[in-house]
Amino acid sequence: MTLQTEKGIGVTSYIDKAVLDRWHQEHPDWIVIDDGDELLPVQGDMRVIRVPNVMVAGWSVGPVWFTERPEGTFGPKGMGAHMDAPVVGAAGANLWQHFVMTLDYPHDAAWLTCADCKDAQR
Repeated sequence: MTLQTEKGIGVTSYIDKAVLDRWHQEHPDWIVIDDGDELLPVQGDMRVIRVPNVMVAGWSVGPVWFTERPEGTFGPKGMGAHMDAPVVGAAGANLWQHFVMTLDYPHDAAWLTCADCKDAQR
């Protein structure tokens, strides 16, 4: 089994260790690959988990791979310091590849159209 890469660099989404642990406990049938990511070798090799489907704006896409990141990566001392709500992960290109996205920065708006969703509900 190989993960999708672009020029040797993974294009997964990311999730805090605690969330990955919870998902794995609640869904033992979801595939987890130990030592699946070596981007942060100082932290040790990170696991990746295959989530069968993710709902975005009423559409179902998947499977989506999430790469483990050390606890707190997205918290108040990390990316979360710049957000208005708690952050535990980041959606990556492997999720967004299914959508056409239009961003209107001056008006704080975004529109999504799903290019290849399984259960388009809109």
